[in-house]
Amino acid sequence: MIFRLFVLFTGLMPLSLSAVEKTSEKITKVPSMAGSVMSVVIALIFIIIVILVCAWLLRRLGGNQFHGNNAIEVKASHMLGTKERLVIIKVDGRHLLLGVTPQNIQRLDELSDTCIPVKSDAPVSFQQAFSSQVKKMMGKTDEQ
Repeated sequence: MIFRLFVLFTGLMPLSLSAVEKTSEKITKVPSMAGSVMSVVIALIFIIIVILVCAWLLRRLGGNQFHGNNAIEVKASHMLGTKERLVIIKVDGRHLLLGVTPQNIQRLDELSDTCIPVKSDAPVSFQQAFSSQVKKMMGKTDEQ
């Protein structure tokens, strides 16, 4: 009986040694952590470069063509408070005075073409255009 156990044990011994050798080979073939990290860093750098090149091309080739046909032009804007402003816009040849707040946009008045100066060499401030319109609405002239 002991002999059979001895033969059985010695017969299986070479099989168990070969299994240990195979597992040790597998352990040595595990990729290094530095190689994995380096490949991830290279991939991230490549993606960042692609994004920057796309942004540069978009700006260079005229990225503003996605904004539509510019049917609305902002002619002037003036801050009244931290979040409130007056805006003069041109839509379909008409000039509109808008009051803009965080909760609401309201049309205050339709301005005549005479109160909005034609573009010249010297820019006209919003305050000048607005004050001339207010004076006109109150019946005053610029000479008073």
